[in-house]
Formats: sequence, C-alpha cells, structure tokens
Amino acid sequence: MRIRPYSRCGVSVVEVIVMLMILVIGLVGAFEIISETQQFANSTRLRIQAVNFAREWVEAVENIRDTNWIKFGADYVNCWNAYNYDASCLWWGGGATIADGEYSLYRIGSLWYMRPDGTATYGGGTSLRTANTGITNEEYVDTMFSQILMREPAPAERANHIASLGGGMDRGVLFDTFLALAEYQDNRALMIARLGTILDSDFAILIDENGRSTQIGASDRVCSAIVTSNCFLPMTRTIRITNLGADSMKVESIVRWADRSSTGLHDVMLTMTLTNWKQDL
Repeated sequence: MRIRPYSRCGVSVVEVIVMLMILVIGLVGAFEIISETQQFANSTRLRIQAVNFAREWVEAVENIRDTNWIKFGADYVNCWNAYNYDASCLWWGGGATIADGEYSLYRIGSLWYMRPDGTATYGGGTSLRTANTGITNEEYVDTMFSQILMREPAPAERANHIASLGGGMDRGVLFDTFLALAEYQDNRALMIARLGTILDSDFAILIDENGRSTQIGASDRVCSAIVTSNCFLPMTRTIRITNLGADSMKVESIVRWADRSSTGLHDVMLTMTLTNWKQDL
C-alpha cells in the first residue's frame, strides 16, 4: 500500500486567512484611533478658540469701563458704568447705566458698544441646510466637511460633491448625505437644530472682513478652512451682567459651540468682578 505524502496546502490557506483577519482588525483599529484623534484635535481647537473669544469680551467690558473713566473724568462716581457712553450721567447721574441682563458686543472704530438680548438684526435666518445664497458650491462643500464631517476632504471626493451641486443637486439633499456620512442620520433633526440654533442666534459670532470677531453685520456664509471672513462661526457668545452694588458688577462671558464629540452644546465661561475703584480718587 502506497502512502501519499501529507499535504500542507489546507494549513497554509488557514494561516493566510488568520493573518488577513489579524491585519484587518489592526487596520480597523488604526483607522478608529486616527478618527478619534482628529475628533479630539478638532474639539480641542474649538475649546481654545472659545476660551479666547470669552477672554476677549471680558476685556472688552473692562475697556468700556476704562473708556467711561477717560470720557467722563469729571464724574467717576456716576459715569463709570454709563451705557454706551451716555453723557447724561455727568453730575446728577441721570443717564442710562449698564443694567442686569445678557448682552452682545460690537465694535465701531476703536470703541466697544453693548446691545441687549433680542435686538440683533443680522444672521439672515439661515442654517447650513438652507444656505442657498451668498456662498458658492465650493464653499458649501468645504463647509459640510469642516462643520459636519470635521475633516479635510480628499481632492476627488470634494470635486465629486461640487460637480453634483453644479449638476443640479439640491443643497438640502447634499446636507442629508453628509449627515448620513457623519452617522447622524438617526438624529437629523437634532443636528439641524444644533447648528441652526447657533447660526440663527442673536449671539452668533461673525468674523468680519478684517478677520476680527463681532456680533453686528450680515452674512449667510459659515466659516470654514476656505471661508475665513464675512462668515459666521458655529458658536455663540454672551455677556451676562449682574450689578453687585453702586460701585461693582459681575461680568460673565459665556461661549457655546457644537461639535461631534457630544450631542449637546459645549460651553466655557469666564468671570470677572469690575469695580469703580477710581471713585475715591
């Protein structure tokens, strides 16, 4: 009886399959780590930006107090907290003062001015899904990648989406496509509400033509890696004033924003107490 030599072919196939499985598992894990790293980096960048915006407005309110001191040096007692530099404060203290409440700030020339909640006239009522004017197809696609997918597009996929819009695709359809890519399809209404609320808010942050932040103006564009001026950031910024007495006030600067690291809004708040220490001079 002739015994055929033992064949190792089957074992080799099994080994190859096992090695491929190990390789695939490793690659998937690596991609997940890269994705989470990018998400963390984006979240960190937005938080640093938010802290800087909050600090800027705390300093702006301090600047308003200091400007009142300079403008109305003859009456430190009544004019240190004059609202928008109201000269009626002099001597008898009958002018408008900074009252308790929430404000947005804007700058005219070198001076900061305050505006109470609910009096803003900008924003266009535009969310990402309905932004059909004031923004090119290229800018819209770049906005989708930066604000929803939170990454830079590959040249080919960017070109394909731009071509789709150029061929007649509705921007709302493309928005829904990006939501699906971002795994937000089950929370579509929430995603629209999150970004839409921020963009339509009286406290939305506008980057002007000089690259400076303000909260007065008009734009239908959302800031992205391509759009860096005359656009809105996916953030709100609020100043909350609480008077602590005739000679001091608490200033809270609050910045809120949305990103993919949470289904809710993030916020950062900086607090400072301003006093009228010059009244005794």
